[in-house]
Amino acid sequence: MERVGLLIDTEEKDVNVNDYGVDSISFVSLIVEVEQEFGIEIPDGYLYADILQSLNGFIHLIEQLIEQNEQHVN
Repeated sequence: MERVGLLIDTEEKDVNVNDYGVDSISFVSLIVEVEQEFGIEIPDGYLYADILQSLNGFIHLIEQLIEQNEQHVN
């Protein structure tokens, strides 16, 4: 399986994912890969590039969903 990824300047504190040329197909592929990798499901209400444009915001959402998933398992 081919992996989706972005090369991001590590000098920046946060980035707008849209500035990196993420199209709708890449965005959906990234979401699917993240869900599979972390065993989470990102709610449909968040599946808009406009909402998840901040990389730090996206990471924070993933962390919250992982934590919620772990609480449901325990």
